[in-house]
Amino acid sequence: AQVRRSGAAVEVRPGVLEHAVAREPPVRGERQQRHELLRAARPVRTGDAPAVEPHAQTAEQLDVDGHGCLRRVAQLDGPLHAFTLNRAPEGGQTDGVLHDVRVEAPSPQEEPEAYVPPAVDAAEDWWPPPTREAAIEQARRARLAEGGLPVDEPTLHRVAEAILDPGYALPGLFYTPEEAADAVPDKVLVAVDEYLRGHPGIDGGQRLGWRDGRRTLFVGIVGDPAGHADAVAKLSAGRATVESRVRTRDELKAVATRIREDRALREAGFQWIVISPDPIEGVVAVKIVGGTSEAPARELIASRYGPAVRVRWLGPSARREAPHPFGSWTSEDCRLRIFFGLDHNGARFGSAAVEESTDRIEVSLTKLVPVGPRTLIGGFQSLHTDLDLRQPVGSREVIDASTGQARPSLARLRGR
Repeated sequence: AQVRRSGAAVEVRPGVLEHAVAREPPVRGERQQRHELLRAARPVRTGDAPAVEPHAQTAEQLDVDGHGCLRRVAQLDGPLHAFTLNRAPEGGQTDGVLHDVRVEAPSPQEEPEAYVPPAVDAAEDWWPPPTREAAIEQARRARLAEGGLPVDEPTLHRVAEAILDPGYALPGLFYTPEEAADAVPDKVLVAVDEYLRGHPGIDGGQRLGWRDGRRTLFVGIVGDPAGHADAVAKLSAGRATVESRVRTRDELKAVATRIREDRALREAGFQWIVISPDPIEGVVAVKIVGGTSEAPARELIASRYGPAVRVRWLGPSARREAPHPFGSWTSEDCRLRIFFGLDHNGARFGSAAVEESTDRIEVSLTKLVPVGPRTLIGGFQSLHTDLDLRQPVGSREVIDASTGQARPSLARLRGR
């Protein structure tokens, strides 16, 4: 069997019902047609069970299976969630499942859990750390990684005390109060930068770090740094030190410009995502996509730029597909509506698929996420998508394939 997944035909193994829905808006004419059809075919209730007017059945070529489910609305393309025309089975109820798929959508502000499920794992590095012991251990790891900071037990206990204070001003950083207040004066930064600009042939850039527990400016010198150590120490009043570098900032900028304008990369099917000069390593770090594997990318970059460029291949395209959780669901007969949220940081809806068994319904959502840097915008887009089932939900659990957990219906969530 074939279904359409995001606009492309997908082969489905026999015996397994799998539907994929692309959330693409219909063109204007289709939307008007749907509105007219929806008005014409709105169910007319007779007792407990709604009936569809005969002319609507003819117009839509409705397909009703043995469970009394309207399986599809023929001759209409586009998103399944645009509207539904479903019948209740004999008796008018489906074991507590909501019948009106035109139920008011949950509010992302008042009911965020309807779209985004609670965290399923206790993040080890949530802020603030949950206990003093966790704060000490996180501080130890972070300070060792940053370098130049003491990690003796008395200092770590002071760090823990500082970061567990609700008034701590540097969330995510692990400093004592004295370290948090320490800073290299702006006038030192300006003076050293002017010195380097006056000597472009040795300008290897500068970075802020720690040395012996004190905030320090590290000044990169291409060539012999000893010849400039005294001048830098005098300009910085002892708040800076020199270190050796391989290439100047101007050399790295020139290489970065060449990569941005390199037509050969584009013609070979590669696209750069990030170009980042790294003065400490003396290379331009490049992240690229395209091709089928990393080896051709490395070979092409090496042939054109030699050791001046460090390349990282992120994959064949600028987005990768990843599993995505959903928060809740509702249904009417054989139509299942899934509510989910996507962040505002470049994520896009990928696909939705469902597999059924006698005791469970497993829903797989995917998203397309950028492989490069992402923004950090809070909140989420409140979205939904619809899937067709072989039979009504009934007493079966609806499982989120991304976590293996059962998700609540919207009605149950609202009843808590």
